[in-house]
Amino acid sequence: MLRVHQGNTIDLAGKKLKDMLPRLKREVIDIEVEVSFKSRASKAKKTEKDGTFEVYYPKGDIPKVKETFRLVGIRDKESKTYHLYLTNITPEQLSAEDVALLYRARWSIELVFKELKRFYQLDVISSGAPTVIESLVLVAMLTLVVSHRLLNQMRLWAPEKSARFTPLRWAESFYAIAPVMMGRVLKAAGIDEAPLLLIVYFMGEGIDPNVNRERLLSPWVKATNSQGFDTID
Repeated sequence: MLRVHQGNTIDLAGKKLKDMLPRLKREVIDIEVEVSFKSRASKAKKTEKDGTFEVYYPKGDIPKVKETFRLVGIRDKESKTYHLYLTNITPEQLSAEDVALLYRARWSIELVFKELKRFYQLDVISSGAPTVIESLVLVAMLTLVVSHRLLNQMRLWAPEKSARFTPLRWAESFYAIAPVMMGRVLKAAGIDEAPLLLIVYFMGEGIDPNVNRERLLSPWVKATNSQGFDTID
């Protein structure tokens, strides 16, 4: 550790973080640290075929590189441990508390994308039509908004358990109960949901996604038909 930006009760200069961290009691750690890591030296070589360059990593010992970073630590009041963040943002740009908030916000965004891909199947869309893709994305986003509004409401109703309503756990529960909730909404709107749900089911499950692909037996069937044999396709 090189320099302390915040707090100086214990001298940290020149000490190793793993040795000093158990001794620290301060709420916020804001220090400069020197980090050593291995950097694989890369070289470019010209290929014989088309004259382009490609990167390769030579064999042998990988040299160590030292870099200086800012280390921010926020003490968790319940676990009495630190959440540590390594960054190159200066204290003049963001305070230690703001660095922690920014990282938490970025993690929340990652969870939203994970939820959209895992429960709303937006990672693989089985259509190339722009209108279909746009419709699927809009439906997923609207459903996500409803889900998160209910999540926030549940946290307000049970503040003592607010932290235990984790986003992905909630998303899984919401996904499982969504058909029942849709039935309640349709019933409140005066719509008989039974025929509608049947249509939705058959539109999703009754359509063969491979209908335009050449089937395994198609060449054999065509050859057999050309010879005048009766076949069953």
